[in-house]
Amino acid sequence: TAEIAASSQAIDAPEGYDIPAPEGLSYLPYQCGGIKALEERPNALLSDPMGLGKTIMVAGLLNKIPAELRTVLVVVPSSLKLNWARELSKWLVVPRRIAVINGGKELIPADPDIVVINYDVLAKHSKQLTSRVWDCVVYDESHYLKNPKSMRSIHALKIRARRRYALTGTPVPNRPIELQPILGYLDPDNFGNFFAFAKRYAAAYKSRWGWDFSGSSNLDELRKRLRSTIMIRREKSEVLTDLPAKRRQVIVLPADKFSDVLRAERSADRVDEALSEALTMIES
Repeated sequence: TAEIAASSQAIDAPEGYDIPAPEGLSYLPYQCGGIKALEERPNALLSDPMGLGKTIMVAGLLNKIPAELRTVLVVVPSSLKLNWARELSKWLVVPRRIAVINGGKELIPADPDIVVINYDVLAKHSKQLTSRVWDCVVYDESHYLKNPKSMRSIHALKIRARRRYALTGTPVPNRPIELQPILGYLDPDNFGNFFAFAKRYAAAYKSRWGWDFSGSSNLDELRKRLRSTIMIRREKSEVLTDLPAKRRQVIVLPADKFSDVLRAERSADRVDEALSEALTMIES
């Protein structure tokens, strides 16, 4: 159990593990450990809590193995597209072409480098996105893919890539079954069988009205399986000494469509009282 926990925590990288960084910027020790873990795992669920710099770790991986990651697709909620483009521009050592897709009418570049697109328009670009094998695909806030029958999940999980990463601070939003779609995509050998997963970890049973997947079971076993296979997770308490006293982040909203972004934020599962108050201030 200790070995399993250690493999998923990746607190530090070994001495001499060098990751290029832009002048004036540097990675925190646990971020170096996370980047090394991502390099070693072609498919991974990076589920650090919010605020530990998952975007920076993805940029660090692009800096570490640029020749292997020539075509990169980043799928994010609408409100985070500009932030991803800005953070990548800031952290990438070698400037790269970053195309931000803002709607269904824009075309995916024929010769893509880095493409940032939001979940809501995947269906409109499905043919272009699935006609190639990307070097890397990143799903930020991957709990958006918790429903396998939703259009965003259907089109997102068809995308082919040599490296596949899912980022989320809340790996299981409500029920274990909501984790299965992205787990099956990342690691089909261990988690690809929906009914086997449901019966083992969602206490699935068939009632007179059909199958019920709303329960939970064998959660300790699921946690160990995740940590020993694809999950990387560090708690803030474990890396507290690495963190600055306070970190503020500016999220840039598109001037012409910010009301759509605010509506999407309000409809998300993670809205709490503080965020609700902030959204009300912006709207007013």
